[in-house]
Amino acid sequence: MDRLEFAANYDAVPAKRGRPKGSKKKKWREIEAIQDRQRLAKELTELDLGHEYNIDDLDLDF
Repeated sequence: MDRLEFAANYDAVPAKRGRPKGSKKKKWREIEAIQDRQRLAKELTELDLGHEYNIDDLDLDF
């Protein structure tokens, strides 16, 4: 291997590892949606003291 080949191989940028940023953002959006549903269920329970709302029962379109 001569110097030119070594320099060409040495300068090559290695491939990035890990998850793409898009999947990380998607996961955070899912977490925030769950937190919003929990917050809404808590607020509805506080407003209507006679009824306790379950998160799974809430049909929301965010």
